[in-house]
Amino acid sequence: MRYPKLFMLWLLAVPTFGQLTTDTLNTTRTDGVGTQPNGPSQLRRHQLIHARVLAGWAIANVVVEGTSMFFSEGQWHHFHHMNAAWGSINLLVAGVFWHQTRQQSPFVAGPTAMQQERKFRRFLRINLGLDLLYLATGFWLKQRGAGLVDHQAMLQGFGQAIILQGVTLLSLDATSLAISLRRLKKLCRLYDSQPYPAGSDEEQGKNALRPQKTSISS
Repeated sequence: MRYPKLFMLWLLAVPTFGQLTTDTLNTTRTDGVGTQPNGPSQLRRHQLIHARVLAGWAIANVVVEGTSMFFSEGQWHHFHHMNAAWGSINLLVAGVFWHQTRQQSPFVAGPTAMQQERKFRRFLRINLGLDLLYLATGFWLKQRGAGLVDHQAMLQGFGQAIILQGVTLLSLDATSLAISLRRLKKLCRLYDSQPYPAGSDEEQGKNALRPQKTSISS
């Protein structure tokens, strides 16, 4: 197998994301008023799983590629070198994301949960844009290296590594976005029709989520 780490990531991600998808479809309210669902805690759990999968991928890159670069040369040496460096950055990002998520309360009122879910959705969409940029950069480096003699091995090795990282991160972010959208859709169904006491924090938060209508008076 040319890229065994992709298979390792698949083995790590499928069980956790599969269970998360099942829990998302079973989201229900947990109190009589309907202001406290499983949804908010599922979002926090989802973010922790996302960070865990990213950290696992990063560690695999640091260990496997960091070792392989000392036993390879030419294009493959640069390929392993770039993957090891990328793994170090991903490990730092995963650690920061994990820490920030752990600071969040798992118990949030419904409208606030929807706001947090939409914030996470925006975060994932930005990541998807960056992932596509990584892919474009990788293909450009690979193509650029094909026309050179002095730095051909380095550019093509770096290009292949960045393509691999882009494909993996794109898969991870796209999977998380799909799960988040399904959970957000269910939260909207739960709370759009839920009445709250006038002037309450929940009512104000719910109104803040609605699009504002503007009228023009003569």
